[in-house]
Amino acid sequence: MRSFLILFFVSLAIPLLGVTSKSDSLIQYYDTTTVERWDMYAVGNLHNLYFDGDTTNYRLFREYLEDRFEAEDLLRGRITLYNFDGTRYLRLQQFDSARIILQKAVQLAVGSKDTLNEAGNRSLLGNVLYFQGKYHRAIDEWRLGAMLYKSIDRQMSAARLLSNMGAAYLNIDYHRSAYDLFKETVETIPDSLLTDETAQIAKINMGVALLSTRSFANAKVIFEDVLSEAANDHIRLLCFANLAKWATLTDNTELFYQNILSAKRYLPQHQQYSNMMEKVELEGLLNDARIDSIGQLLNDRWREWQKGEQRIDQLDISYHITYEELGGAPIVTETVIQEALNNPNPEWSNSVLYDLHRLFSLRKANREDYQSAYQSQLVADSLYNVMVDSQRQTLVYDFGERYRANTLPDKYRSLASTPQEEEPSVLSSESLLVVLLVLVVVAIVVAIWAITQVQRVTKERHALRDQEKALRQREIDFKKSIMDWEQEHPEQFRSQR
Repeated sequence: MRSFLILFFVSLAIPLLGVTSKSDSLIQYYDTTTVERWDMYAVGNLHNLYFDGDTTNYRLFREYLEDRFEAEDLLRGRITLYNFDGTRYLRLQQFDSARIILQKAVQLAVGSKDTLNEAGNRSLLGNVLYFQGKYHRAIDEWRLGAMLYKSIDRQMSAARLLSNMGAAYLNIDYHRSAYDLFKETVETIPDSLLTDETAQIAKINMGVALLSTRSFANAKVIFEDVLSEAANDHIRLLCFANLAKWATLTDNTELFYQNILSAKRYLPQHQQYSNMMEKVELEGLLNDARIDSIGQLLNDRWREWQKGEQRIDQLDISYHITYEELGGAPIVTETVIQEALNNPNPEWSNSVLYDLHRLFSLRKANREDYQSAYQSQLVADSLYNVMVDSQRQTLVYDFGERYRANTLPDKYRSLASTPQEEEPSVLSSESLLVVLLVLVVVAIVVAIWAITQVQRVTKERHALRDQEKALRQREIDFKKSIMDWEQEHPEQFRSQR
């Protein structure tokens, strides 16, 4: 279910960041009042040739632009061309090529101190890294892009990147960090645009993050508030779907069916959510133990799966386990399960392997092959322990990421600011606090050293006094011994004298 709550946002947010259709001109990123205005329109025409399928003229015009930009050293035009190429490669899912091209665009923008172009290309680079599964690197690019946009007062562009960061955090189970980012998204958007679709999706995602942390009551309030002011049917579908998820998690069967039916009313206009809506419905039906309905849905998915070359991890094996435990007839064949266990995909997560071993163990136990069932269950238990440890570690990382995010804004703000003439630096309150803290630590160290030295000198003085006392006592004892000898041997003493 979590994938539904994330992907519906990313699939929407990415087009807002530059993966454009033909009707969305790439020149919207640029300031057309410069002397290089013509080259941006030229790239816009190249963009149209590409999407019109005119490959011959596209190739010729592109070569012309490359030569022209290089010869006249038109940085803005070269950056624009790289931006277009990166977008094209991203559309073709050639992610490595897109990443290399966009990194060049970023370098040129940094070199020319072009904040707007740097922000736009960093946002695209974040998209590429996200689709490659490099979530932390994508977050770093989006974070810097957001700071750059804020520095030039592009609040809506910054808000979209903040929302994408939240979606990436949800994808790696950093639920608290995700909530913080979605909240910051809403706070970044101007008040006049808070009913905009971007703002409403950010609010919905705040609720999604709260569901993940089991803050059910607060999540429900958010979904209902957004629903009451929904900008369009797309927002209504997402609200009802999430309310259906909330109802499943809180065992409210009646509201689950009401909300799932309401969401389905808007599904014909938004077919991209069909598979994900199935998951929402399946979870609710499993919670209500509707064996017949569950079996029908799972059989439909199984038949669709058999038609294409799909991986078994796309079958959501955990649903089949619950279905069979409720008494449903097996759907996934044992041959498919055995083959998956014998040849696991290195990209599969531990949860996929855990579900496969659990299902295999359940099948063997039902056939009274208890030895095989026990062995497979042992593997499942070990995978479960690894997953629990990973979840605990993720909570620690989530806390660390929130702390890191709170300490980074000043650093990124300084990177995002336009270079100006050097002025005498003034310590910020945070820097002053750090300096004072360092001085206090140094003072404590010096005080400890001084005390240690005083104690050492005091000990040495005491030792010298003890030695002096011992010498005096020895002198007294020596004199006394002489006097005693004189008294005992007076004749010898007088003769010696």
